Amino acid sequence: MQGRKSSEPKLFYQVSLDHFVPQDHIVRKIQDVLDLSYLYTVTKPYYAHDGKPSIDPIVLFKLYIIGYFFGIPSERRILKEVQVNLAYRWYLGYDLDESLPDHSILTKARYRFPGTLFEQCFKHIVCLCKDAGLIDGNCHFIDSTVVKADAAQESFRARLLPVEEYLKEVQANAEQDYAFNGTVDPEKMGGRRKRRGKAHTMQSSTDPEAEIITRPGKGTYAGYKAHACVDGRKRVILAIQGTRASIDDMREVHALLTTSIFLAGRKPERVVADSHYGGIEALKYYQDQHIATCIHPRLSDTNKGKFRNSQFTR
Repeated sequence: MQGRKSSEPKLFYQVSLDHFVPQDHIVRKIQDVLDLSYLYTVTKPYYAHDGKPSIDPIVLFKLYIIGYFFGIPSERRILKEVQVNLAYRWYLGYDLDESLPDHSILTKARYRFPGTLFEQCFKHIVCLCKDAGLIDGNCHFIDSTVVKADAAQESFRARLLPVEEYLKEVQANAEQDYAFNGTVDPEKMGGRRKRRGKAHTMQSSTDPEAEIITRPGKGTYAGYKAHACVDGRKRVILAIQGTRASIDDMREVHALLTTSIFLAGRKPERVVADSHYGGIEALKYYQDQHIATCIHPRLSDTNKGKFRNSQFTR
């Protein structure tokens, strides 16, 4: 006999949200190992002492954790996904009959909490990973990636270079001509590399810090650059820096290494990176730190005595 499923909704339900979340779901694992109760202390200075109670700060950070783990880049979309995903609701502590907060609370939280607070939370989580034995620290991988900005190319207009920035560029170009003398200033690595194009002459009216960048095969768009240092064995992110898209990768080597050593509790024996980190200053810096490198030297096609890629044929 052929069966047919009826779909008449019930008026009342007696269900447990916990029953619908599988025991091996990743949100259960996160809940078990990531204690966020310290957030009540570090966020307290940013709230008033009276008035209507706010959304729980732990809920705010859990929403961002959901967005990160499940690849949801939009705050509006995060709340839409939580609306229909029982596992996300369970992780946030919102039952089926509870109304979820509006997506605008995440925007307000980003303005209320300074960037240093999010950085403090990141370091706290890395320390939890260290206490759990999830950091080896013997080998570090360093790389950068371009992050698209929420700014249209049409929003970019020609700008007049500020005097301070112009003088810094003049100084950088002057230093470009001197020969490397073996002395490395960690704070100035990568500062002598010339930069030209739209990044210096155009500025977005909606996102002044975004820059126009071109990538082979990906076209031209507005973006930033994210630099990360990862534990080579356990794949835990030890340090991360956000910069303008035109910043040379070598500029962040010192900051990434300093933070990663502090959080990992030891100096790595080896660093692995691509040729963008293979400038003579960066290689000398690691040598002075007694750290072995697996980094291809940054070589120019126009170096005397070397062949250009275009000169090779099959």
